[in-house]
Formats: sequence, C-alpha cells, structure tokens
Amino acid sequence: MKYKRDLLFWIVFILAILFLFSPLVLRIPAMKIALEWFLMPLRDNAYKSTYIETIGTMIGTVLAIAGTLLLQGMIDKREDKEKESQKQREIKYKIVIIYYDLKLAFEDIAKIYNMLVVSAFLINDKNKVDEFFDSASKIELYIDENWIRNVASLCDELDESILENIFLIYGNICSIKSGLKSMDKSLYQVCRLINLICQFYTGVHEGKPELNKKYSNILDVLKEIGNIKGG
Repeated sequence: MKYKRDLLFWIVFILAILFLFSPLVLRIPAMKIALEWFLMPLRDNAYKSTYIETIGTMIGTVLAIAGTLLLQGMIDKREDKEKESQKQREIKYKIVIIYYDLKLAFEDIAKIYNMLVVSAFLINDKNKVDEFFDSASKIELYIDENWIRNVASLCDELDESILENIFLIYGNICSIKSGLKSMDKSLYQVCRLINLICQFYTGVHEGKPELNKKYSNILDVLKEIGNIKGG
C-alpha cells in the first residue's frame, strides 16, 4: 500500500513538472508535433484551451491528494518508529526490574543459606528449627508484584529455556517467602524449604555463599540484553 501510494505521488509529480514546463518542452519539434496530433480532434481553439486547463486542474488536484497521502505516510512512519522506540524502552525497563528483582532476592536467600550453614541446621532438632525460622523470617524477600506480566512480556526477547527458568526462579522465591511465614513446621515442609533454598547455592567459598552457575548465567543474560551498567 505504501509503495503504491509513493509511486502514484511521483508519477503525478512528474506529470505536473512536465505540465509546468510545457512551454519549454514544446520547443522540441517532436513534442510539439505529438501534441498537435493529440489535440487535432479538438478543432475549436477555445475548447482546446478549456481542455488543457481542465487537465491542469486535474493534475493539480491529484498532486495535492498524493502529497497529502505522502505526508500522512511520513507521519505514520514516524509514529511507528516512536512506538517501536517506546516498546524497546518498556522492554528494557522490565528487564532492569527483573534483573534487580532476582539479584536482590539471591542476596537475601544467600543470607538465609548462610544461616543454615553456620547453625549446622538439624531438621530433627525442634529448637534449631524454631531458631532458624525466627531469624530467617525477619529477612524480607521482596519481588515486584507484577513479575508474571513483566516476565511474560519478554517472550520475544528471551530464549524459551531462559524464560522458563526465570518463571521457575520466581516461583521458588515465592515458595521460600511463603514457607518462611508459614506456621507449618512439619518435617516435610521444613525439608522442602531447605531444598528450595539450597538449590540456589553450591556451597560457601571464602565465607561467602557461591551462587549456582545456572542462576548467575541468567543474571548475565539479563544484564547484557538490558544493557545494565554495573550491578
């Protein structure tokens, strides 16, 4: 549609230029003879003048319409470009939110993981369990409440495997968060909570929990796509 609209404009524009400079064009003998032959059926000079004026008016009108369409096309193109730029800004904004959501959550989970290691946690020791829950529940795991929408909006930006892992990470963070607040301290629930926490870290290196490579790679991907400096 856009190609046809531009083509129509340029055809009419060329005709208009030729019409405007027709006195010069008619200086060419061949062109003059061709025009005289074309107007030969119109024997009345007044009728010829009217015919030429009508043609000029028609060309001017069509040129005005074509110009309007071309201008509208330029406006549409600019608006499309602005919409695409806005879309990219929104995508980057959401990537930044997800990146810091996960990064800060990992840091908080590291504190909880460190509590497990330092306290030599024993699931059969009720006092240890209560002590752990009392301390760990004070750590507030915060994630954006619109995380599902944020992650889903990146379906065209991220590989399916990365997207699936991010959904799983958020799900596990929510499970840890609710597990720490839960009053259920049964053996099953405690073991489940410990497994959720421990999956994020592979151990303690130089006194600092070491994040599982699987999750640090996801942070790296988000950082690269979002062009995040520092962090």
